[in-house]
Amino acid sequence: MSADTWTRTLTELAEAIRTSEIPGDLGITQVTLEPMVDSEGEEGLWAHIVMDGVGDDGWDPMMCHAVSMNGNRLAVEHGLDHYVYARFYTQRDWAERDLADDDDEEQA
Repeated sequence: MSADTWTRTLTELAEAIRTSEIPGDLGITQVTLEPMVDSEGEEGLWAHIVMDGVGDDGWDPMMCHAVSMNGNRLAVEHGLDHYVYARFYTQRDWAERDLADDDDEEQA
């Protein structure tokens, strides 16, 4: 797969995950995909999923599982043979993650 095709596929997959309708979800505002290699040497994708809200007791495990399974289904539909590992963030947590990354770059 060429670099342009890879980038386009990841962009389309991220948008498909973001716009998916999952029962019980609180709204996905952003999805960032990041290539990775798992502990067995298999290529995979981190799906950093920013949710619009969080319930009183956090995110419902069944909703998280459904979003994760949906990401894997969509990856196959987009022609990828990569397992999608979902990580969930609040908007605040995601913003703080970006700030921490910026601080690391400034100190380097």
